[in-house]
Amino acid sequence: MSVLIRRRASLVYELTEDLRQRLTSDLQDRLTRSSVALEALDTMLASGQREREAALKKERDRLVRARSEVSARLAQLSELNNETEITQGSVELLCELKVGDSEERLREAQIVIRDGLIREIRNG
Repeated sequence: MSVLIRRRASLVYELTEDLRQRLTSDLQDRLTRSSVALEALDTMLASGQREREAALKKERDRLVRARSEVSARLAQLSELNNETEITQGSVELLCELKVGDSEERLREAQIVIRDGLIREIRNG
């Protein structure tokens, strides 16, 4: 007898120069977009929109924190060596379990990707 279960698998990327450039570009784009949004919020706050001031300040604080996190990730990325493994997201897999299988089959798997190709599948 066997059953199918859903199992999570982490997507693990091996850092290459190409991936580093794509991630850096994405993070820099996010910084630019957040700067534009902050400028717009500052303009609204300066225009004296008192009825929305609390909500605008809350959104501004959220954007400032997000910018700080993106800046920190950008700094971390620049310090990583090539071949370093970076976990970015996950997927759900179907897994067949049979009597006598190891409990390791229940643990989260990892799918290792390099240059857009699946290089390895690690089970639990």
